[in-house]
Order: sequence, then structure tokens, then C-alpha cells
Amino acid sequence: MGTRLPLHASAVVMGNAVPGIVLGIVVGKGIDDLGWTRVTKALAGAVVLLFVGSAFLRGVDIQLLQQMKADVPHWLSRLHDATGTTPTK
Repeated sequence: MGTRLPLHASAVVMGNAVPGIVLGIVVGKGIDDLGWTRVTKALAGAVVLLFVGSAFLRGVDIQLLQQMKADVPHWLSRLHDATGTTPTK
């Protein structure tokens, strides 16, 4: 059995770390330049929603529950089945 490298959250959610780094730089630069304005709050919220949506569509929530040896709620399994977003192996 080969060694497995640890996956970072952005790698699991977005496929690799590059989108997370780019979005982090954009949000960080906006906050640094403008402070916490309505625009930077909306941008930060949009980034969080993108990560959560991408994680759901990849089935990360079910994989996480299975890795923790927790039961996956039936409603969550049915939701993933209905949306066609079952976890990939």
C-alpha cells in the first residue's frame, strides 16, 4: 500500500487548491483596500457559498460522515439521489 498525502479542504471541495488561493487573494485584497464594506462582505459570502455548494455537489458531506463512521441520514441520501450528486470514489 502506497503512502497517501493528506488532502486540504479546498482540494476536496474544489478539486485542487488553486481556486481557493485565488479567491482568498481576491477577497483579502478587497478587504485590505476597502475594509469591510457591503461589496467585500458580499464577495466573501459568495466565496463561502461557492465552497459549500461545490462540496455538496461533490458529495463531501456524505464522505465525511462515512469516514467518521457516522450514520448518513436518509433524507440526506435521498437529497443526493434526487439531485444526482452522489459521492465519487
